[in-house]
Parts: sequence; structure tokens; C-alpha cells
Amino acid sequence: MYGEASARWRRRCLLPGVIVTLTGFAALFLEPDWPGPAFAAMTIGALLIYCGTLMVGAFRRASIRRLRLNPIALVKTRYEVFDDRLTVESELARCEIRWQGFLKARETTGYLCLFSEPMSALIIPLAYLSPSQALQLRELVRGRVPSEPTKGHSLYSIGV
Repeated sequence: MYGEASARWRRRCLLPGVIVTLTGFAALFLEPDWPGPAFAAMTIGALLIYCGTLMVGAFRRASIRRLRLNPIALVKTRYEVFDDRLTVESELARCEIRWQGFLKARETTGYLCLFSEPMSALIIPLAYLSPSQALQLRELVRGRVPSEPTKGHSLYSIGV
């Protein structure tokens, strides 16, 4: 999830920022008598580069901080998988979620992420499962939870 946001910020900001900054430098050398537009282009390019690099690090640090401040994320969690539901239990919470309650599933290196909201997921570490258990879990999730996000309207686009 973080990797997607990082790639999106870098693709949309970093490369255009470098291009705009280089264009500003080129305009400064080609038209030294009129430096205003060249400095404006370099400033805009620098802001885009800032958004493409430093903002990604700021988002990463904020995500780690939110995780460390979440008491439920810091205790051992036990997952029980059934044909019709998933049970999540720790010393602080107990929750049952039917498979229909998940929007999508995504597997990353060593983890299975089950999204109940677009930006919130249950993260199941596959390292604690035997290879046969991990395969059974993947097959069950593949049959019950969509792998692609469901298509719908943003709350902002429908005016709610």
C-alpha cells in the first residue's frame, strides 16, 4: 500500500519536477536578460521535486508512527479462518468478519492483506504458516474475496 503511494507521488511529481527545473535552467541560459519566468519555472520544479521525494518520506514516517501508537497492532494477534468468516482475536479485541466484508485482497512479499476499507487492511504474516496452510489460505481467499478493488463512486464525486 505504501509502495503504491510512493510510486504514484514519484511518478506524478519527481520526474515532472526535474523536467520543469531543467527547463527553467535552460531558459535562464538562453534568455539571461529576462530571468523572471526562468526562476518561476525553477521554483515550481523544486516544489514538485520536494513533493516527489520528501513528502513520500513524511508519509512513510507518519504511517509508522500511527502503527506504533495503535495498541491493538502491538499485541499478538490470532487469526482463525473458516469457510464463511475470519476471526481475529487478541488480548485487547475480538472480531468476526464475513468474507463479504472485504473489498479486496492483495498478497505482498510475506504478507496477505485483506482490505475492509480502501486504505485499511488486516495484514496476515504468511511466515507463521506452513506452506500447505498458506496455500489453503490463498485458495480460500481467492475464492471468497475479489483481488481487484470494487468499482464505485467516490464520496466526493456524488456529493455526499
